[in-house]
Amino acid sequence: MNYTYLKDFICAAILVLLFQYINYSYLDLFKAKNWENLETEALKIEKVEENLLIYKKINSWGTAFSIPYFISLACRLIFNLQSKKQLPYDIWLIADVVAGVTNIIAF
Repeated sequence: MNYTYLKDFICAAILVLLFQYINYSYLDLFKAKNWENLETEALKIEKVEENLLIYKKINSWGTAFSIPYFISLACRLIFNLQSKKQLPYDIWLIADVVAGVTNIIAF
C-alpha cells in the first residue's frame, strides 16, 4: 500500500473517531435521563447551562477540525489556477467539502 494513501486513511479514521466522540458527548450530555431526578425547573435549567458549557469546549474541536476540508479545496483551486496540468475535483474532495459544511452546521 502506498504511504500517501495509508496516511490519508489514518487521518480520515482519526477525524471519524473525533466526530463520533463529539456526537456521543452531545447525546450523553443531553439525554433525558440527566433531568429525571431534578425536581425544579431552575435545577433543570442550571444543568442544561452546565452541560452547554461542557459541550461548547468539545464542539470547538469539531469546528476546528472541519476547516482543513476547505483548506484542501482552496489548495486545489489555487493549484488548478496556476498550473497547466489540472487536478480533477474527484468525489472524495466533494465528499470532504460536504462533510465539512455538514460538521460546521451540526457543531
